[in-house]
Amino acid sequence: VFHDDFMVTEEDEGKLAAWDILSGTWLLHTAGDSAVERDIIKAEARKSLKPAYSSNFYSLQGKGTNSLIVTGYDFYDSYSAETAVQTKPGEMGMAFYIRPSGGFYAFTARVEEDSDEALLTLWKTAASNTVPREILGAISTRVTHGQWIKLRTVTFQNRVQCFLDGIKVIDTAAELPPGGRFGLFVTSDTGIRFDDVAAESNHELDLAGIGDVRRHAIVENGDFFPKKRFLDLFAQIDVDDRVGR
Repeated sequence: VFHDDFMVTEEDEGKLAAWDILSGTWLLHTAGDSAVERDIIKAEARKSLKPAYSSNFYSLQGKGTNSLIVTGYDFYDSYSAETAVQTKPGEMGMAFYIRPSGGFYAFTARVEEDSDEALLTLWKTAASNTVPREILGAISTRVTHGQWIKLRTVTFQNRVQCFLDGIKVIDTAAELPPGGRFGLFVTSDTGIRFDDVAAESNHELDLAGIGDVRRHAIVENGDFFPKKRFLDLFAQIDVDDRVGR
């Protein structure tokens, strides 16, 4: 289980201990930074706002082209990963099954300038520069500029599901690698903010079709119809005797 809400002490404000920056610029963003950006306070008054007086003082901001920050281990597989992200012009979302070779999968939201729609896309790339990328699924939805949304991915052995604010929007079969790290992806000149990143193992069975059911039965029992165990035969005889009486 992993969770990071980026709440740190003021002494550790410049540190991202649990993360590795692979590309782009990634910095902690404070409520003071937001107040300055919205012209609520002057830049010199930024330090007057204290984490102790805010339940959500810190977030993580990513900037650049194909920017990627990651955590976890290469052997992680069959897991769910999610993040809250603020929608602004650019592309933003979760990256997962990130391989040492640079390839990875991603579930992102792309928002164009002056648009009230976001294109949600599940895609994969064999290289870290994301060119070219293979689209595995896509859907468009309306968003408000600056709206916070939650993106979540769930991986099975050969399937990926994608969720927007708890609603499943993409569900597709995919030949996934043995495992990989997870993280955040951004393409933006002005910066995109993330918060509440979480991940956990996925123990649910992928039983989307009869083939999946049969495969699981064979793995667990050695046959589609499980064989009776030796002691089960005596249990059945006892039941028959009771019924006969």
